[in-house]
Amino acid sequence: MKSSSGELRERAEGVARTRSLVGVAAGVALLSLVGCSRGAELQHAIGRYEVGHYKATASTCAALDDVASDMGEKARVRYLVYCGLAHFKLGHVHEASAMLAKGSQSYAEGSLGWLKPDVVDELLKALDELESPSGLPDGATVARSSAVAR
Repeated sequence: MKSSSGELRERAEGVARTRSLVGVAAGVALLSLVGCSRGAELQHAIGRYEVGHYKATASTCAALDDVASDMGEKARVRYLVYCGLAHFKLGHVHEASAMLAKGSQSYAEGSLGWLKPDVVDELLKALDELESPSGLPDGATVARSSAVAR
């Protein structure tokens, strides 16, 4: 039995729709994997920081610099704070100042659960030290959110 041209057209359109949906699903899956990869890299940086491997943390953070603006709020706060603290520990004053100031502001606008209490303490101590006259190069200042101390 031969199919009419209308039936063939309908089948062809159905196949095209199916292929299109498969393509969309594959794209979403790929983006999800990329997001997971970023999350895994950030978790790796945090883990490296927590065991005192500050150079490794800074290196992983450098790999995340280009995608930091695409992170969700919680991930971005963690990125800024942990990477900023690693730079602080390494004596990279400019990087630490910029990242910790942004991180403290974003944390103040976010949720208390985004950072561990001991990390918040480290953040505040680092900001205090960076704000001291000996902690910054001449003329440099650090913006600090008073809401971080909540």
